[in-house]
Amino acid sequence: MTPVAHQFDLGPRRNTGLELLCRAGAGLLLACLLALMAQACADSDPTSTSPGSGFERLRLPQIELDPDTREVSLAVGGLPVEAVIRYPIRVRNTGERELRLHGVELHYSAPTDEPAPSFVLNLPPEVSFEQGPYILRPTGEQGTAPEELILEVVLVHFDDEPRTARLVIESDSHLDPEIEIVFTTEEGFPVARVTPDPVDFGTLQGGDLARVPLTIINSGRAVLELSGFQMAGHQGFTLVDEVRERQWTLDSSTEAGVSFNTPHLIPAGESLSLTVEYEALTPERREAQLVLFTNTDENGGAITRRLLANSHSPRAEVEPTVIDFGRIAVGATGVRLVRLLSHGSAPLQVTELTLDQQADFGLDLSEVPGFGGAALPTESDPLIIEPNDFVDLRILFTPEAELLDQDGIAVAQSDTLTIASNSFERAHTVSLSGTGVISTCPEAHIHVLDGTEVSPQTVVRLRSDESYSSCGDIVDHAWSVEQPPGAGGTFLPSASFANPSFPCDAAGTYRFCLEVMDSCGLLSCEPACEEVVVIPDSELHLQLLWRTPNAPPPSPDRPRAGGDLDLHLLHPYARLSGSDLTGDGVPDGWFHQIYDCFWGNPQPEWGSFSPSTNDNPRLDRDDTSGPGPENINLPEPEDLSSLPPELVAQLGGAPVSYRAGVHYWNDHGFGASYATLRVFVRGEKVYESPEVRLMPLDMWDAVTIEWPSGRVDPVPGHPDGQLITPGYQHPAFVAP
Repeated sequence: MTPVAHQFDLGPRRNTGLELLCRAGAGLLLACLLALMAQACADSDPTSTSPGSGFERLRLPQIELDPDTREVSLAVGGLPVEAVIRYPIRVRNTGERELRLHGVELHYSAPTDEPAPSFVLNLPPEVSFEQGPYILRPTGEQGTAPEELILEVVLVHFDDEPRTARLVIESDSHLDPEIEIVFTTEEGFPVARVTPDPVDFGTLQGGDLARVPLTIINSGRAVLELSGFQMAGHQGFTLVDEVRERQWTLDSSTEAGVSFNTPHLIPAGESLSLTVEYEALTPERREAQLVLFTNTDENGGAITRRLLANSHSPRAEVEPTVIDFGRIAVGATGVRLVRLLSHGSAPLQVTELTLDQQADFGLDLSEVPGFGGAALPTESDPLIIEPNDFVDLRILFTPEAELLDQDGIAVAQSDTLTIASNSFERAHTVSLSGTGVISTCPEAHIHVLDGTEVSPQTVVRLRSDESYSSCGDIVDHAWSVEQPPGAGGTFLPSASFANPSFPCDAAGTYRFCLEVMDSCGLLSCEPACEEVVVIPDSELHLQLLWRTPNAPPPSPDRPRAGGDLDLHLLHPYARLSGSDLTGDGVPDGWFHQIYDCFWGNPQPEWGSFSPSTNDNPRLDRDDTSGPGPENINLPEPEDLSSLPPELVAQLGGAPVSYRAGVHYWNDHGFGASYATLRVFVRGEKVYESPEVRLMPLDMWDAVTIEWPSGRVDPVPGHPDGQLITPGYQHPAFVAP
């Protein structure tokens, strides 16, 4: 093969004597070349400004491609059949002389079953190499030749078989006369990145409609398909597709899953934006789950995002919401308390406290930290109440005059306290009223801190702070109580204490009343009364009360005295082993070290050993001197119908049931006691025995309790209906 010499076009020039000399003979070739190169270097000196001396400086073309890469991988994974990928290439001349493109060719061998060439080269219609090279002028210079050429390699996707093509560009570029770019196809795979995670709407107030953009980015090398979604959880969330102008509010249809008629196609490196909305209709924490169905490999294509709203939000509660000051003497001041409670998971910020009329009503925040004098909360200086804390506001009523109707009867004034905050409800109101009179007797008021419905063994806290007088201060208090039959609670420390406590041990209704006297010697016109209902909070609640007639009544200098009766509750297993002190051939079960709940075994382990199953009884109170109550609670009784049939057979075929009894442990020398047993099932009293006379060491086998029916039956015994075993003393438990 004869080498092809690359000819450099140096442009128009004059024949110098040196050139003529060099042409004179081949023997002088080396000397001529050295002389020419020296002359060219001299002529290329940028400091030289003499065009007539020597050769012009050397000017060369240079090809540049954008993008400048020689290996191109085209991802076709996930593309539909006959989808097209276009790869444009910009060709420029960054040299100092015109660039001659001699040819641009795409070399591709198609598979035999290909319906058409998968790789195709697209050139502008004006480009042809049949008549000679295609000329590009240097970038930035003027001229008639174009400055750039944009060619395009097109791939038509037919199947998953790999393909290769070569694009060859030939020119007279002095550095890259022949450029080869290799194109290959690869399957690739889509990668979905969904933000944010989680979709958190933060804290919202009632009626707020919040929107959060949900961005799906395809960071893979194949087309990402979004074919549908599923949204389940709390109500209020909506998915919005602005591209297709569709929206779906969370309901049974979104919980079942939504499939798009046409999937969203997200090319590699691109993204799709959806919107998630939430309308705040409730202050509670709300959560839902959004699952996007895609063609990614991870988790079967399911991408899950949590939707959260009010996960950390303030909650306000106001007690009370209605205040009646009653009759207040003109010039005197009545005081009531409004309690602001923070029940949420974020601090409550009170930003405004206002009175509508501001006539004879007022606010006193002098005892609220940070708000002395006349200062009130504002947006910039709110009253902050931490979660599970509270603040008491003092509401004042100071009537300036007695307002009379046409009949001369004093009439009430009214006002409204508005409490604005960052809670869900935005604002709470308290209705205020009060009547100014010339003179009046003091008024008693009761506030029960623990509420009006409590569980047994609760020591309720009674307050009289809201009592007031139009003539001086309240100086004396007189408390009284109506208790459930058999209950024997007393005021602590005394019934004359301003804010006493009272143990509500027995289930039933307690009616507390209060009378007061002011420093002018005036008694309250009528007592204030408040009822507290004690409701067992266990599924099964047993209560024992008794009286010992010969015992002396309690007094301040003498503690309570009386007989010591004990309540027992047996599990059915208690009657399978142990002592038979009654002599009937069947173990009694009483004083069983595992399956009898009493003072010697107050919290036995029954039923399941799982800590999440609360099927163990507990003796809440052991009263050793009367009159009770003693309480046994069983929060979640077992389903006794599921116990082994052998147990039923061993018990002689009797229904498997719990069994309750009473033992007279010690009379302390006072003789007979009279016991009353009550049984509460799911908060309702279903059984109460008549008073049963017991003597020391009597064992009263009282009732059976079936479960889950809750049926209670007295144990049949003597003609009087009670099964009592006298002198019952277990050898392991001997009374002193």
